[in-house]
Amino acid sequence: MNTYQCPECEAEFSRQYDRDRHYRRKHINSNCIHQCTLCGGIFQSVFLLRRHRKTHRVDAGNFVIKEKAFRKQCVIYQKTYSEKMITLDAAFEADKIEMKNILEYELEMKSNLKASIIFHAEFVKPVSDGSEELLIYVLYLRTTTFHLCNQNEIPLFMQQAREGAEIRIDDFVSRGSGWILDEILATDIEIGACGSLNGSCSFLSVNSIKCLKSVPVVSSLHSDEQKCFFEAIAYHYTKCRNKKRLIKFIDKYINLSVKTPVKLNDIEKFERDNPQLDCKVNVLFNEDEVIFPIHVSKNPSAKNIINLLLYKTKVGSKIVSHYAYIDDLNKLLRKTYRGETTGKKQYATKAFHCPNCLQSIGSELSVANHVAACMENKPQKIILPEEGEKVKFKNFKNKFPVHYVGFVDFEAVQSTPTDKCETCARKSSKICNHKTTIKSIQNPTTYSMLILNENDKIVCKETYSGEDCVEHLMDKLLSVEEELQNNLTTIREMETLTKEQEKEIEAAKKCHICEEDLLDDRVIDHDHVTSKYLGKFIIAFSKLQLLIKL
Repeated sequence: MNTYQCPECEAEFSRQYDRDRHYRRKHINSNCIHQCTLCGGIFQSVFLLRRHRKTHRVDAGNFVIKEKAFRKQCVIYQKTYSEKMITLDAAFEADKIEMKNILEYELEMKSNLKASIIFHAEFVKPVSDGSEELLIYVLYLRTTTFHLCNQNEIPLFMQQAREGAEIRIDDFVSRGSGWILDEILATDIEIGACGSLNGSCSFLSVNSIKCLKSVPVVSSLHSDEQKCFFEAIAYHYTKCRNKKRLIKFIDKYINLSVKTPVKLNDIEKFERDNPQLDCKVNVLFNEDEVIFPIHVSKNPSAKNIINLLLYKTKVGSKIVSHYAYIDDLNKLLRKTYRGETTGKKQYATKAFHCPNCLQSIGSELSVANHVAACMENKPQKIILPEEGEKVKFKNFKNKFPVHYVGFVDFEAVQSTPTDKCETCARKSSKICNHKTTIKSIQNPTTYSMLILNENDKIVCKETYSGEDCVEHLMDKLLSVEEELQNNLTTIREMETLTKEQEKEIEAAKKCHICEEDLLDDRVIDHDHVTSKYLGKFIIAFSKLQLLIKL
């Protein structure tokens, strides 16, 4: 079989006509060809291109389906114009009713969709000054993809598409390059069906922090859709992402006794009101990719452990909180590192995590033993310093000894109360339903008090016995308060420095309080109560020292 090869490239053709057409289009005046954006035809001049476009005006007038895929889940509508549209406003006014009808129809068929509008705008300018030959340039003005959930959003989407295209046209023309808008050749509407987010306002479930970096922005949220908490609970039992099945499970099995959006304080009530679920709900919070626990269930006997992630997401112009189901808590919290040889991201050895403190533990049995003790504490996250990180002491006031220390000890006599419940006794109630009862009463009879100064010398010593020993102690403390307060607030001058202390001052390079380098902002420090020399410190700590003394 004879083949015909292009003299400029390695392309081969079965017919000479095809070879010659390829050569003309690809290699003869290749930098001067003009292509029709509507059908892809190639022409050697602007005149031929424009004459060709008239053939497209014969069938123009309405939007038609240009391309479709995935059983019409993705559709592109295109409209060409029977008359020349010299401005974007003229094209938009001619299209807006039909465009709105198409979007309403597609939204009815697909429930949720993403749409964008593309205007084919042709710009022209002369090849040179005084020349009648024109250069043409087609700019595709694509709008930002918009997520449509209901018909009320369609006018806003169309208006934003129009305004965005006008801004781009003005920007292109105002650059001073000489291009002028000649006409709007066509308008496309790209539509793609997208499944519901299933979590009302964001993801239904998450398995890594990485997925939160690409949270889609929902344009609006109906009042009856703020059920992400209940949907996450339903997903734990059904493992189904179909929203209709989730709603069916919620209506059948879940008691909606708490209001939406669900508050953290209402989760305990939700567990009590839904004993048929036999669940314990733990909630973690994500802030700037840092996860920490904010609610841990105190229901130890529940069989179904449900871990939820609470994070902020955008719905329209509002920031809302969203609950998402955590597929695997251990996977979500596992650490990553860079391989020493490859530099690629790798995951640390599998570990189990406590939902109360997020501590990593080696075995599942050890986690169970740890959680039993950890649940007595409030939810917290333990953060350990990284390798090479320095932990600095900051509570500087604890470095200095106090000037007075007091010790008080009571002796008491134990007695049996007349009434085991004071509340019911005051109300003269015969039946007591309180769980807390009084078994015995400690009646103070004697106290001893001792106050020492910084030199371990006794400043005040008192012992007293009697039924009024508590009142007597308070009176004694008030009597010595004025003397101690005057001694603390009186600022005394520093004692004369010894030669050793003077040498120490000259050699000092570090602040004796914060241990930072001493610069020009330094003073000599002394104890205002004892007059003793302490060291050199930075001026910034002068107020701190005075507060410590007071």
